[in-house]
Amino acid sequence: MTASLLTSLATHARIARLTDFCVIRAQGEDAFSFLHGQMTQDISGLTAGQARLAGYCSPKGRMLASMLVWRHEGANGPEVVMLLSRSIAAAIHKRLSMFVLRAKVRLLIEDHAPVLGCSLAAGDSVSWPEGLPNTSTALPDHAWALQQVDGLTLIGMPAGNAGVGRWLVIGAAAQDAEALPATLQSALSAQAEGPALAARQDWLAEDIRAGLPWIVAATQDMFIPQSLDFELIGGVNFRKGCYPGQEVVARSHYRTTVKRRMTGGCVAVPAGLETSTDALPGLDICRQDDAGGFVPEGRVINAARQGNVLHLLFEAPLALMDGPLYLQPDALGSESAASLITPVALPYSLEGTAD
Repeated sequence: MTASLLTSLATHARIARLTDFCVIRAQGEDAFSFLHGQMTQDISGLTAGQARLAGYCSPKGRMLASMLVWRHEGANGPEVVMLLSRSIAAAIHKRLSMFVLRAKVRLLIEDHAPVLGCSLAAGDSVSWPEGLPNTSTALPDHAWALQQVDGLTLIGMPAGNAGVGRWLVIGAAAQDAEALPATLQSALSAQAEGPALAARQDWLAEDIRAGLPWIVAATQDMFIPQSLDFELIGGVNFRKGCYPGQEVVARSHYRTTVKRRMTGGCVAVPAGLETSTDALPGLDICRQDDAGGFVPEGRVINAARQGNVLHLLFEAPLALMDGPLYLQPDALGSESAASLITPVALPYSLEGTAD
């Protein structure tokens, strides 16, 4: 069934193999209550058919992880599944394990669970053939809607562009991750006029346009959730009980004005310049002072490149977002100058967040 499903997806959708992501699974009768006390989200209230954003914070309220979480009906009872950056998965697994103590919880890193991103642009065919189960019930039709079928989890994802449909497809750890891209390549190579295998960068760029931040190793312990607009996109539940950093997060929400926020931007990349977007998170966002120097004011959260355009999510003071901001000198190479950032609005409002 898996090969048939992927062949069908390859026929109609652009597919990216998302090796950036990893799954941690929590099993045991205390899995939900344990994680409920660790995350910014209402884990105990997870229901079938819905994924949620969640954050994991340090005691100082700074994010150590951003993730998608959902309920999975396992063979031995319900489980919590967490999808997060592979670069932080081992560290988060180790940290959570330190606090399990006597709780009946087993935390497993599923290092080989395949994660795919599937996207359809406006005008693409949405007539999904036999390999995909009944689309009226199996294909999630809005962001965070979830369907589980034949060992696969399908999750609807937000998009920054109207008319773009996006889904995550997560396989079980027992499935052969190496076989998945081979199946897709075979299906695509048989169709000279069919869609190309979508690049990882294309998927990450759409995450950026959608305003979906992913904490990676370079940005751990840098941002409070509000600095990443996390409460605006459903990643923080202020009605749930305590969790690490909850006092800081709640105080920022109820008693202070949030003065730093996330926004989007683009940078023109010189033709022929090779640069790794993996090295950009955590680099400085700068303003230019009167002497022509560049003063750090914020940080890159995520980056993706499409052609000669570099897409950025970054955090900076609200007071500076109307003025020119720059990606730090040398960010695009040892001899590169600071790069002017063209602002790109995210698909939600920050109204009421400035003082």
